[in-house]
Parts: sequence; C-alpha cells; structure tokens
Amino acid sequence: YPHCNFRMPIHPTGIFIASYRVMTLHRAISLSTDFLEWLLPVVSNFPRDQRLSFSQRMLRAALELHEQLLAGNVTRRENDLDFQAATEWQVQGVRYYVGTCTRWGWLSEAQYSRASELLAAIQLSLEPQESLLEEPVLLYAQVS
Repeated sequence: YPHCNFRMPIHPTGIFIASYRVMTLHRAISLSTDFLEWLLPVVSNFPRDQRLSFSQRMLRAALELHEQLLAGNVTRRENDLDFQAATEWQVQGVRYYVGTCTRWGWLSEAQYSRASELLAAIQLSLEPQESLLEEPVLLYAQVS
C-alpha cells in the first residue's frame, strides 16, 4: 500500500497489521468517492435555475462528508465518538438532499436507489463493529 497516507504498524514478525476500524474507514472513503463520482454528472442535469443554489448545497454537503472522512483518516479519529456523530450528521444531510431531489422529480427511482445504496454502505461501514473482530487484521507479509 505505498499510495496510502497512513502509518501501518509492523508486527515483530515483520507482518503489517491494521485495525478493522481503519480498514472500514478506508472503505467509507472509497464509497464516498464513488458517490461523488456518481453525483457530479447527475447534478449537472438538474433544472438550470437550481444549479447554482440547491445543487450547490447538495454538492457541498457531499464534499463535506468526504472531507470529514479524509480528516478522520489523517487524524486517526475513527474510534472517536465525536467523529462518528459528526460523520453521521453529514450522511443524514446528504440523505435529506437526495430525498428532496427525488420528491421534486429531479432524480429517478433508479438514481434514488443508487444514491441510497451508496449512503447506506457508507453509514454501515462507519458503525462500530467491535463484536465482529477484536484482534488486528494481518494485511500482508513483508517481503524480505
């Protein structure tokens, strides 16, 4: 993982390890990137008079969610309850905009379904899941 910007602890046997929470945070970042890549072309098809107001707020909310996840990765706050609450708030804000656009007829049912799936996956990947995995995960062995 030379492209990742996080420090990975090394086990005394030379094996890299990472906590399950860090891996789920990286999954949330990846899903958030997918959501942004899906959202940008969709927003460009909104009614012209709303592109500079409502769609801008929707994009800002999605970008703030992505930035919140990136900040949590850099500052290693994935287990912090304040971080989790703030991220949950961001996800709910984006959900509100997606739902409103669907009610106004700017998103089709298929688009709403795709957005809901991505946001649910982001939310699920951020939920504490200590019961699933207590020990660190072995990612790969160091080659000597």
